[in-house]
Amino acid sequence: MTPKDQLLIHASNITGFGARYVVQSLLNALAGITDLKETVVCISSGSGLDCGVLEKAGARVERQRRLLPNAISRAWECLVVHREYQGFQRTLVLGDIPLRGARGQVVFVHQHHLVSPLVNRFCSQSVKFKVMRRVFRRNLPFVKTMVVQTGAMREQMIASYPELQNRVTVISQPVPAGLQPRNNVRRSRSIEGLNLFYPAAGYTHKNHALLKQMDATREASLRAEMIVTLSEAEQEALRLPQSWVRNVGRLDYVACMAAYQETDALFFPSLLESYGLPLVEAMTLGLPVVCSDLAYAHWLCEDQAIYFDPLSASSAWSAIHELQRRLADGWRPDWRKAMDKIPKDWNEVAQQFLAVL
Repeated sequence: MTPKDQLLIHASNITGFGARYVVQSLLNALAGITDLKETVVCISSGSGLDCGVLEKAGARVERQRRLLPNAISRAWECLVVHREYQGFQRTLVLGDIPLRGARGQVVFVHQHHLVSPLVNRFCSQSVKFKVMRRVFRRNLPFVKTMVVQTGAMREQMIASYPELQNRVTVISQPVPAGLQPRNNVRRSRSIEGLNLFYPAAGYTHKNHALLKQMDATREASLRAEMIVTLSEAEQEALRLPQSWVRNVGRLDYVACMAAYQETDALFFPSLLESYGLPLVEAMTLGLPVVCSDLAYAHWLCEDQAIYFDPLSASSAWSAIHELQRRLADGWRPDWRKAMDKIPKDWNEVAQQFLAVL
C-alpha cells in the first residue's frame, strides 16, 4: 500500500453471509461504474469475497491472512495507528468500526449493537459490544461520514453518539436483481388457512421465542402455518412447537424466493435490525407484512404493514387475525410510496457512496 493510491476500500471485517452479500454487491457495482486503477481493496483471506471483478477493473487487492481470531485482529486494526492505512485521499471502511489514524473516513455501519442500549433497549449489554461501542466512539474523530441503511438507524446512532450530528447519511439497499412482484396472488387463503413465512437465523434478537409464547394462546379456529428457516442446531435449541411451526432449514437465495411465492404474508417479529432486507423483499413482491411495531419497520413499511407488539403473543395473534380479515375482504398492500426510498439497483447505491466519498 502506498500513499499515491487514491482510494482505500477496507473490508477486512466482513464475515457474515448478509454482510458479504451487501459488500460483494457494492464492490461489483463500483467496479462497473468507476475507474479503480488507483484503488487498494483490503480484505481478509477467509472472507469469501470474490474480488476478481475488482482486479479486472484495475484495483489492487490485498488479502490479509489472519492468524488470530477475527475479533482480536479487528481490535488491533482499530486500536493501533497503522501507517499503511494513512495517506490515501479517500478511505471507505466497510466494517462498522473506523480505523485508527486514517482521517476523512466514510464508514458503513450495519452492526445494530453499536447503538446504545439507553437508546434502543434491545441492543446488547454484553462486554463484547460495550468494548466495541467504546472503540467506535474513540475513533469517531477520524470519520467524515457515517453511512447507515435507514432513517431509524440514523436517528438512533446520533442519539447514541451526539458528535455524529450532521455526519450520518442514509443509503438503503435494493433487493437482489430479478425479484419481481407475484402475478398469481391467492385471495382465498382465509378459508384454507394462512401460510406465514419468517426467513431468519436463530439469533436471540430475531425473537423466535415469541412463537413459543404464541403456542400457549393459539386458537384452533385460526388455522395458520408458520414457516421458519433454522439450522438443525438452532431448531433443537429453540424447541419450537411443531404443530403449526414448520422448519424448512437454511435456504439459499433461490429456495428462499420460491418460499416467498408460496406464502400469504411475511411475519417478522425481530426486535433489532439495522435494515430488514426481508421486509423489502416482501414489499417488492407485493406481499402483506405482519411485523414488529418498532422504528426500523415503520421506516421501511410506513402505513401499509400490520404491526404488533413483539413482546406480546396476544398482540401477534391479533395482527394475524387482522391479516385474515383483510385478505378475506380482498385487501392488498400498496407499497409504492414505501418503495420510493429504496434504490432501484446496486449501481445507484454505488453512485451514492461515491458522492459521499
